[in-house]
Amino acid sequence: MQNLFLESNRSMSRENKSTGTNHKRLSFLGKADRAILEHLEEEDFSVNRLASAICLSRSQVHRKIKAITGLSTSIYIRMIRLQKAKELLTVEELTISEIAYRVGFKSPVYFSQIFKKTFGKSPTESRSKMISSLLGH
Repeated sequence: MQNLFLESNRSMSRENKSTGTNHKRLSFLGKADRAILEHLEEEDFSVNRLASAICLSRSQVHRKIKAITGLSTSIYIRMIRLQKAKELLTVEELTISEIAYRVGFKSPVYFSQIFKKTFGKSPTESRSKMISSLLGH
């Protein structure tokens, strides 16, 4: 999925010769990302709440996010949550359950399932790999 974001940005650059258009799109995503991160622990943070936070209609937000990333808005919100979870996995003091709750998942089991489906490894496997690479093993 990370590659999806990178590929989306590359194709955006090719499709839009105007740097102004790219800047507007990236600025919009920056606003959306900040709003999502501000409400990360709120499991009920939805597309409607995102739209309200960035002062656009639900349909405008959906159209823009879909056009820029190729993802639906709810999947985009989930990806931001999962990316933050991936960062938190390097904090050894936090359990997987604590991380799940911190990024807005109601259920640690569901969080682990979605994490594995998205990244190909469970949160525990990812944590082990990240920590060993940080330690140089």
